[in-house]
Amino acid sequence: MKEGIMNKRIILEIAMLGVILSLIDYRYVGNWGHESLAAVFFCLFLIHTWFNRRWYSSLFRGRWNKMRILTAAVDFFLIASFISVIGIGIFISKQVPVLSEGMRWLHPVHKAAGYSMLIALGLHVGLHWQLMLPKIKKLLPKIPDFLMKAAALLLVAGGAYYSDLFSIGSRLLMLSVPKNPNLPSGYFPFVFAHFLILSMYGVIAYYFQKMLKKL
Repeated sequence: MKEGIMNKRIILEIAMLGVILSLIDYRYVGNWGHESLAAVFFCLFLIHTWFNRRWYSSLFRGRWNKMRILTAAVDFFLIASFISVIGIGIFISKQVPVLSEGMRWLHPVHKAAGYSMLIALGLHVGLHWQLMLPKIKKLLPKIPDFLMKAAALLLVAGGAYYSDLFSIGSRLLMLSVPKNPNLPSGYFPFVFAHFLILSMYGVIAYYFQKMLKKL
């Protein structure tokens, strides 16, 4: 892959991560900011799809090994969650009140789809991390492998902690979530917590992929 295209893809994926972490809870950006960021994410997703358009045409060609099945499953999970979030978002949008009337029951589904997309995006980044790693290593000083693994463990620990703190399982299952006074308050602590949750799934996907290659 050409270096210029890879650079654009890395910048695009970083932008997508930043946007989804900012819009996942509209309390900090307001309804207008939430829906505006959703529109931005929609455009970024379309650009990402354009960059990877050859992937769609190659689905019916070649041999489907374990790695290809895993990657395709995660990619379809991401696409399905994205379509769900955007589709439901249109029906509950306060900017389109005609459609949102009587649609309050869709709010828990929208939130569950949003967290599903967060997880899917983490898995997607983890599976493609091997492609981005050489480029990122050029930007950073040489880091010993044991420090990289220690950092990965910290990301998983932090992600697991905040997954429990924010009751992610209950949100995915659309169950009632009791108020938790220990939740971090403020925009940046919220974004950091959800970055760790996303990163946890990225680390899991990365090391699961490495293990699968050895089988």
